[in-house]
Amino acid sequence: MRGRFLILLIGLLTSIPSYSQNVEYDSVDELISDIKRRNFEKPISYMRHYLTIVENGTEVFQDSIYIGMATLLATTYTQNDQIHKADSLLFHSINFLLNSGKKSLLAYSLYVAYGGILCQLQNYVKASYYIEPALKFVEEQEGKEETYSVILSMLAVCHMNMDDLEKAQREIEESVAIIEQSTSKFSESNKIAIYQKAGAIYNELGTFDKAEYFTKKAYDLSLENDLYVSEFINAANNLAVIYTDAGRYSDALAVLHQMEKKPLSEIERSGVYNSIFLANYFLDNEEETVKYANLCSNSLKNISSELNASFPGMTTENIWDKNAMQLKVNMGILDKYHHNAKAVEMCYDNSLFIKNLAYDGMARLRQISQTDSTINNLFSEIRLLKSERFAGGHNVYKSLEEKEKLLKEALLVKRNIISTVPTWRDIKRSLKHNECAIEFVTYSGFARTNSETKELKYAALILTSESDYPQFVEVCTYNQLHEVILDALKEQEIGINDLYVLGQKHILYKLIWEKIDNYVKESKTIYITPILDIKNTNIGYIPCPDGCYLNDKYDIRIVTSTAKICNQERIQFSDAYVYGGIEYTKGKHNSNQISYRSIVINELCDSTRNGFGFLRASGYEADQIADALQANGVETNLIKGRNANEGTFREMDGHSPSIIHLSTHGFYLVGFDKYTEYFNKLIPYSSNNNWMLLSGLLLADANSALKDSNEQTPLNDGVITAEEISMLDLENTKLVVLSACETAIGENLQEGFGGLVRAFKNAGVKSVMASLWKVPDDATAKLMISFYKLFLSGTKMHLALKMAQKEVSKLYPDPYYWAGFILLD
Repeated sequence: MRGRFLILLIGLLTSIPSYSQNVEYDSVDELISDIKRRNFEKPISYMRHYLTIVENGTEVFQDSIYIGMATLLATTYTQNDQIHKADSLLFHSINFLLNSGKKSLLAYSLYVAYGGILCQLQNYVKASYYIEPALKFVEEQEGKEETYSVILSMLAVCHMNMDDLEKAQREIEESVAIIEQSTSKFSESNKIAIYQKAGAIYNELGTFDKAEYFTKKAYDLSLENDLYVSEFINAANNLAVIYTDAGRYSDALAVLHQMEKKPLSEIERSGVYNSIFLANYFLDNEEETVKYANLCSNSLKNISSELNASFPGMTTENIWDKNAMQLKVNMGILDKYHHNAKAVEMCYDNSLFIKNLAYDGMARLRQISQTDSTINNLFSEIRLLKSERFAGGHNVYKSLEEKEKLLKEALLVKRNIISTVPTWRDIKRSLKHNECAIEFVTYSGFARTNSETKELKYAALILTSESDYPQFVEVCTYNQLHEVILDALKEQEIGINDLYVLGQKHILYKLIWEKIDNYVKESKTIYITPILDIKNTNIGYIPCPDGCYLNDKYDIRIVTSTAKICNQERIQFSDAYVYGGIEYTKGKHNSNQISYRSIVINELCDSTRNGFGFLRASGYEADQIADALQANGVETNLIKGRNANEGTFREMDGHSPSIIHLSTHGFYLVGFDKYTEYFNKLIPYSSNNNWMLLSGLLLADANSALKDSNEQTPLNDGVITAEEISMLDLENTKLVVLSACETAIGENLQEGFGGLVRAFKNAGVKSVMASLWKVPDDATAKLMISFYKLFLSGTKMHLALKMAQKEVSKLYPDPYYWAGFILLD
């Protein structure tokens, strides 16, 4: 149990200033009373105004009041779910004291408060860096008295989370012994805080009787006192966790329903709803489980929609990711209650919401930045810093973290940041007769104990225009499909043909489609949103037992979310950029290398080549496509050789063409063992788990930069990552064709496609064509030329791809050569 512990060090304030403004307080007690009763608006306004005029030099600096106000304002921000504002405020206040030369013995309280914020952000090492000197100072000035015990308990929590449980136990025992002898006016509040920490530490130690004892003491002390609402919420939440872990679900519910009556923030409310629904789940109370699962999901969506303070890929704490993960976890309700219509509806809508934020959030951020100069400037600075990752080292990461923190703060004042997300009912209304939507989701049941494991499973949630609610269909387990896909990609041509050649084993049909087939037989067009390893298959070319492909039976359309059905529009093309025949090495190109369009360095494929060879068919492909586009009135910019560099690619930012065609090498890096000198320029590469750095494209001179890191110029080194692409503005682009290897491959994300597909969608591109495996050069060139000729003659894009694949299959019968490309949205 690692609950949130709020720090309230208000003893510094013995008086408060009075000055001309609309918000006034007569006493410290009045100010603090508002905060404790969770009436935040007035005290936040008052304290922010006071700190501003002090720092501007228009108010006499009084260290006790300034430091007390900063500490109290940070506490108020935290209780009001604005932890990043608290983080920024305390960091700023500490620097104000240091830089202005206003030294104060009371500065230790800012260090303590900042340490508390860092604990809540789970940065315990950095938190202890601030807490330890404050503890030493207080001991020297006051001895081991009440303030010392409060700070010591905070340090104990740090050590608990740093896995030094022996030290944490010693510290919390000393802290409890001191506070229980105290009789000051603040002792009751401090006892509540220390008892909660003691409960957390003993729970971590496995001493559950002591964990319950101390947490119950904190709960009882705060239960009936309206001045301890925040303390009660923390204690009740921690006690409910202890009861739930012990299987005492009825006891947990009694505590949680007491919490439910309190004035909770949205984040606190979502946590309470989540705990109530889990307790009911284990008690097998179906109606209450489904009710509170829905309440929890709706609360999480409200938080994400209003804050949207984190977009996937940001360096600082990712609020979006935490909420999205909880929404995914809530889908575990399907394991027991997939017969319940409300449960299935909730899971369908949760999936739509997650994918909407994942794919469209960055585009929405760009829209906001166009009307807000502060956000626009920060966003521009962040984009530049992310492009300089490979050369800037730690300083770039530090600057990036600071800018993202400021961007989060700027976004927090925005409301209704995310546009309305369609629901399953909207999709149903958008479906025509004989059309069907399939939203793939994953779920696993909830475990009663940490030692119990539940298998991750796939399900298809199926909708038609006649559906009363989405139909649940269990598909297969994650492990079953993962092993099949992994083996096929390891073997490449042999393994892929084994999955897709007609008349073979029908492995994919049995795993993915067999149970679905009975529910979609009346449909002609099927919209499908794949996830995890399902997205690594070409569903349209799954062989059926009756000797045909799914594409022969249905009009299969792959979408990043079935919500896309609600926003179909007619696409017109006016201009294009076509890249091909790229020279990756300065000087003469090596045309004798194997002609595959990739460098994939992972456990799935070979990692033996030392360079990226010139693609012989790529130049011809680019010429033919450019001619076809121009012949159909599309203004075309053909970019080849060394002109096909990162600089020309970046020139599209903000005024991109209708079509971008990229005939080049792609990469997907997992556990890279080559070019480490280049990629190790990403200092926290292996630790920050940023999947947007794993995928990318190679442009002119990339080979030279990779072999010699001194050749690097970050904005034009020929290596452009998915993260760099995602930060561009390509909203004018209707179609991106990634005529390269494994461009649809990325991290296995439950919200769908990662890697380059996600990058171009984040950049605002409508449709993306990408590849699922290592595609051969010659066959790919023929496929692309055929595709453009067909769709430029009036054939719908998705049908043009299928027709081109059928045409190329006459020259290359094996599916390995032509079935690797999919078209999204």
